[in-house]
Amino acid sequence: MTLLGFVDDVIELRWRYKLIIPCIATLPLAQAYWSQHQSTTIVFPSYSHPSTLIQALWEQFWALRRTISPFSAKSSPSSPKSAESPTALRSISVVQRRGFEVDGWYYIYIVMLCIFCTNSINIYAGINGLEVGQSIVIACSLLFINIVDILIGGDADYVQNHVFSATMVLPFIAASLALFDFNCYPARVFVGDTFTYSAGVTFAAVGIFGHFSKSLLLFFIPQLVNFILSLPQLFKLIPCPRHRLPRVDPDTQKLKPSVISSNPTSPYYNRINLTLINVVLSLFGPLGEHTTTRVLLGVQFFFSVVAVVLRYKFGSVFPVQVVNGVNA
Repeated sequence: MTLLGFVDDVIELRWRYKLIIPCIATLPLAQAYWSQHQSTTIVFPSYSHPSTLIQALWEQFWALRRTISPFSAKSSPSSPKSAESPTALRSISVVQRRGFEVDGWYYIYIVMLCIFCTNSINIYAGINGLEVGQSIVIACSLLFINIVDILIGGDADYVQNHVFSATMVLPFIAASLALFDFNCYPARVFVGDTFTYSAGVTFAAVGIFGHFSKSLLLFFIPQLVNFILSLPQLFKLIPCPRHRLPRVDPDTQKLKPSVISSNPTSPYYNRINLTLINVVLSLFGPLGEHTTTRVLLGVQFFFSVVAVVLRYKFGSVFPVQVVNGVNA
């Protein structure tokens, strides 16, 4: 993937190749997963009555609210189905969990996950410090859940998976912190696609071999929002220029949203390019490049906290780990 990023920096590959080539490049990763006889079973809770799940989610919501606001009511109101279902928090631990063996479909998911992680960071970039900064936030978040799950413990395989995942992400954090110092505004080093592709496939490998490949997507919420915003332009439903970077106001030296067309006769005249960076700039007005990076990294950090809360607060409803290597 790093080589693919370097090639893209040199000859600027078309998007069709950025989707096809990673499919081939991720085959060794899928092969390594298969050769270790890792599980391809996905586990979901099996409830005897839908009201049990409703009650469980209701109780978890109020537990989360009490955690955030200690001055809230000491007891949560009863849900509409509380009379029909057992006490949620106690019943969840004994609810039967149903496993679904997806076999080869999981390897397709691995390939798709690698493609998403690499390209989502690649298109959510363009200002000094953003590529490396978002990668550091995600990497530190993944290291945090590795440490927490190691401390919580479990069977030997489960702990070993998180130890292996942590050993992969620690060197990445160390190298990225040094790189971030040179990549901050005003940048002395530009990372290009070489770094974004390398970072994306690192996160995918950490999630896959750490057995939290589904939870991994929670830490990519800003990248997912940016990807969804970009879909009309990526699929050519709306004109898409080669670069959709914000423009610099020559008078104020601040960043402003870039537009699709500056031609008054165009139907897309003065319409902003569909990226999260441009949306933030349109909402908060022109910002300096350093300030823009801080705002976007703040958004990334906020959603990382949300991801951690969702993983551990609702883990009893949608289990994030099951013994014997079942995927979380």
